[in-house]
Amino acid sequence: EKLGFSGEHPVLLREYFQRHGLEAPEWLSSDDQIWERLAEERREREDRRKRLEGWSHLLQMECNGEPAGILHAAPGESLQVKLSGFIHNNRGDRCIHQLILAVDTTIAAELSDGVPGRGREISKKVRIEAPKEVGTYMLWRFSDLQYSMRDARRNFEHRHNRVTLDLYPAGF
Repeated sequence: EKLGFSGEHPVLLREYFQRHGLEAPEWLSSDDQIWERLAEERREREDRRKRLEGWSHLLQMECNGEPAGILHAAPGESLQVKLSGFIHNNRGDRCIHQLILAVDTTIAAELSDGVPGRGREISKKVRIEAPKEVGTYMLWRFSDLQYSMRDARRNFEHRHNRVTLDLYPAGF
């Protein structure tokens, strides 16, 4: 599967950890381990989808018709990207499940709000505004099980007011 990542991904990831003062896990020192962790997380998400295990989701991003794992933008620039993937519930249950795309600690887009049950495909074009400050940022997925997107957004804002270690690769 072509994800649109270039060889700069490991370097950018290390920059990200350093910029945010995050303790670097052992695997971060090896480009091969970084790529393997990303591939393994994506495989696990696909496997969970087949088994309907957990409340899960996975996204692929495109920019200008090409897979895009890394976006480059000027401060404040607005980029249009297409997001595709899936969302499903644990054993196909009837929980209301929200999915949000975030840039570090800021909500960038609302992607899904409803009952995906045994699974729903996601295909959505969104505009993402680049942060005003120059630097390396992470786009990641946040999901919640709430009665409304408003409640999920509130939970996001309370839980994610600082960058944490657990975003990569699980939410990536």
